[in-house]
Amino acid sequence: MNRDGSTQLSKKSNKYLLISGVSCGLFLLISGCVSSRFHGIEVDMRQRSWLTAQKSLEEIIEKLPRDGEAHLLLAEVYGELDSVQNMLATLEKARDISTKYIKRANFITEKYWFKNFNLGLKHFEQKQFDEAVKRFALAVKIDSGKTSSNQRYADALFMASRYEESKRMYLSVLAKQPDDLVFKDNLAEIYFIQEDYDKSVQLCNGILAEKPFDINALKRRAYAFEAMGNFEEAEMDFRVLADMNPTPKLLTDFGMLYFQHGDYERAIKRFTEALNISSDRTSLYRYLGEANWRLLNYKAMVKWYQRLVEDQPNDLLGWKNLALAYEALGQKGLLSVARNHIRQITTAN
Repeated sequence: MNRDGSTQLSKKSNKYLLISGVSCGLFLLISGCVSSRFHGIEVDMRQRSWLTAQKSLEEIIEKLPRDGEAHLLLAEVYGELDSVQNMLATLEKARDISTKYIKRANFITEKYWFKNFNLGLKHFEQKQFDEAVKRFALAVKIDSGKTSSNQRYADALFMASRYEESKRMYLSVLAKQPDDLVFKDNLAEIYFIQEDYDKSVQLCNGILAEKPFDINALKRRAYAFEAMGNFEEAEMDFRVLADMNPTPKLLTDFGMLYFQHGDYERAIKRFTEALNISSDRTSLYRYLGEANWRLLNYKAMVKWYQRLVEDQPNDLLGWKNLALAYEALGQKGLLSVARNHIRQITTAN
């Protein structure tokens, strides 16, 4: 999943912002036909006194239950108050009163779908994911048939860490668009987070059958295989990724895969590759020192732990491991220096 989503969101924001701007004056168009009867209510609406307008319109409808114009205006007010359920019910009543209200009722429905969808996009761009969830949820309630709002709702739920709800939405979208690889990718990530690795792998397999070198799917499947203890399958995916996209994290994790399975020489190879392109050198010094310790290569162990304590002079574990290496090599003078550092750090703490 593109967690940022900035490019796609930006394009959609411009589109829906334009449409929302065109539709924002809808109640003026509607009320223009009936201004003599609703002048005071129109003023309230222009001044955004929605509750006052709501009360006045509800009183009119109570007296004149088949006043379609009043129903349309009240639906607008409900839309502005985010009372979507009431808005939809009021619009349905307007449609039932007369077919002449159907087009305008549909326009209002579309307006408030656009309004909430557009606000959802803005909140998502600003990383206000709880607010984005709220707006996309309203858009879905207004029109559950629009895939765009369903998908964005699922994305926002994911970013708000509401994984179970997000999963249900993605499954709903995939039921209508079973071949959409983006939705499959997002759902696979949720399964991975929930440690349902079999389902995550299954979805990744489907993606890779269509796009054999999809980096996201390969990464997720590699880590899923690792979590499942499927070493050979994980190693295969890591190899492909190391050739395609050799980032420091990937190479470090590839090295850890070998380390955890006792293949320290290949772990050292991958850690060294990561070190050549990484800015987080301290962690890799530690991993390289540890791997060489397991191989009883004390000279190399000294090399890496010396670099570690040069970067982190108060790293107690680094000095202790360096002392072990000096002792194994019989370097008594350096061992004494290391022990002195250990005493200083321990005393200071």
